[in-house]
Amino acid sequence: MEHYFTNNPNTKSEFREINYTLNDKRFTFISDNGVFSKNKLDAGSLILINSYLERNNSSKEILDLGCGYGTIGIIISKITGSFVDMVDVNKRSLHLTEMNIKKNKVCLYKISSRKLLLFFYFEEE
Repeated sequence: MEHYFTNNPNTKSEFREINYTLNDKRFTFISDNGVFSKNKLDAGSLILINSYLERNNSSKEILDLGCGYGTIGIIISKITGSFVDMVDVNKRSLHLTEMNIKKNKVCLYKISSRKLLLFFYFEEE
């Protein structure tokens, strides 16, 4: 059985959009086959996001290890203005994360285990 963290470029791609609203901010994520929770934001991710935000954590640098297609890091960055280092072993997830960073117009740093990718996309206010 293949797992979501398996890099298999032969997995048929089937993009889909996932919409989510939190604190009056709308998020749209592109997801695909071969990644964790491809059809919706999973309950565990929502618990992590809400727990972090409820604690009014003042950290401006966050590590999102196993970032998937970027939901946790993107939501936290957009709401708090934090910089997030996003890491995943799944190349498809990293590609989706790149797309979702741009789609949601957030400031993020993104790092994979094999190469350094820096994104400086500043939201216009």
